[in-house]
Order: sequence, then C-alpha cells, then structure tokens
Amino acid sequence: FTKTLLDEMGGAVDKWTLVLDDYHAIVSQEVHEAVAFLIDHLPDRMHLIIATRTAPPLSLARLSVREQLIQIGKQDLSFTISEMCEFFEHVHVSSFSPQDIDLLYAKTEGWVAALKLVALSIQAQPNPSRYVTELTGSQRGIADFLMTEVLHQQPPHVQEFLLKTSVLDQLSAP
Repeated sequence: FTKTLLDEMGGAVDKWTLVLDDYHAIVSQEVHEAVAFLIDHLPDRMHLIIATRTAPPLSLARLSVREQLIQIGKQDLSFTISEMCEFFEHVHVSSFSPQDIDLLYAKTEGWVAALKLVALSIQAQPNPSRYVTELTGSQRGIADFLMTEVLHQQPPHVQEFLLKTSVLDQLSAP
C-alpha cells in the first residue's frame, strides 16, 4: 500500500499520514500486533494517527517516553465551564443561572456540538432553567433542528440513503 501510494504520487511526498479510525472496534490480536510492528518500523516521513474511544492495547507508555506520542483526549476536545459560558455569551444566550450552567455542563460534558444544539433550541423556550433541568437529548427542538438543518438540506438521494441506513447496526461501503 505504502509503495503504491508513493509511486502514484511520484515519490514527491515528504511526509504523509495514515489514519486508523474507530480503532476501538478492532478485536483481533493479530491486527494489534501488526499495528505495533508498524509503529516500531514507522518510516521517518510517515505519521500514524489512531482515533479510538478507548486506549488501544499498544505500548503507549514506551512511545510517550520516547516523545513519539501525542494524546488528545476528551478533556482536550470539550469546553471547560468558563469556555462554555464564553460560548453562550458569544451566541447571545445568557439567561442561565450558575446552577443551570453547572447542570448543563454535567449533562453535555462540555461537548461543543451538544452546546450548539442547546443554544439553538433554548431560544424558543420561555423558561431556560426548566429546559436545562429537563434536558435529556431527545428534546423536540433538537430533533427539529436535525430534521430542518441536516436532513432536509440534503439532496433527495442522500435523504433516502440516510433514512434507510439509520437503523443498521453496521454498514460497509460496498
């Protein structure tokens, strides 16, 4: 794969990146061993990114000691309470009490996508505190947002595909 890719690019690639997404879904020990071998023999011009929801069964401590590992975790991707407050000020949603903010942070864990949906749906609410207290992720406003801003903005063939595949446990590209 590597040689073919570099040949197709005329060998002009100084650095390139291989991304292994959803690595947490891999259960094969042979695959883990192959990835460990790849890491140990990684060409200088190659970067490897492993996107996973759990720590992979690889020698992460050894890579860290060698300064060959950068970990970006949940704490790096979510807002702090202070950043969340700043975000709500930026989008002109400032009707939250400190208790609302704490509860909202606990319910969303600071995830930006969730906070954006809250900001959009809260504007139509007469009682923001009650809305935050009852927030479960299945609010009508959030569902309406997803329908109007995501699904209905897609071409008909994409809408049909999304509706047909929304109930699948697994989908393969072919």
